Amino acid sequence: MNDNLIIIGGGYSIKKGIEKGLWTSINKKTIDIWSLNYAFLTMPFLPSTQLWTDFAFFLTCQKEILELGKKNVELISRTFGTVYKDFNIKTYDWSPNKEPDKLFVGRLCLVGTFALSLAEKLKYKKIYLLGYDFGTSNIEDRNTHYYLNDDIRKPSLKGTYRKEDGSLKDSIKDYKQFNKENIINVSLNSNIPYFKKISYTDFYLELKKL
Repeated sequence: MNDNLIIIGGGYSIKKGIEKGLWTSINKKTIDIWSLNYAFLTMPFLPSTQLWTDFAFFLTCQKEILELGKKNVELISRTFGTVYKDFNIKTYDWSPNKEPDKLFVGRLCLVGTFALSLAEKLKYKKIYLLGYDFGTSNIEDRNTHYYLNDDIRKPSLKGTYRKEDGSLKDSIKDYKQFNKENIINVSLNSNIPYFKKISYTDFYLELKKL
């Protein structure tokens, strides 16, 4: 385990990072890299850890996920009965509320919240969030995930981040629960207001110092 961590979510803002050389700028020897849900399918190298919370996602990608495990990628999900008992998958007890000895998943049970809770539990010194946009800038924009138009499995959009009137769901406040001092959101346009935001240009400069 390294001192620093990159969590790769699915937000559309990652497209800008990829255009600016994201995959060649990451040095796996100096930083841990976690992939959330389908992100690993777009990466040219293996993540350190693959995380998810939705059992339906596991079913759609079971073959690929188990192949990751064979290549020494740690597989982590929330506890979900006994469905993972026959697999080499590490699970954690979870709660929609902050509780001792359980990972916090928030009201929407998002994998991003789950992963950030685990990262905090493991006491990483610095955590960089990629693709943590919490939706788009307006309700008409449906480009919620950077791989929507790629030839990979499509994410479900049923957990939209906005109410019918266009305002953000109150669950965005779940991110207030985290320690903000060591969390950096690499997305200047992210709807999450609780963490420091930096551009990809500044992110790459920081990576060179690690």
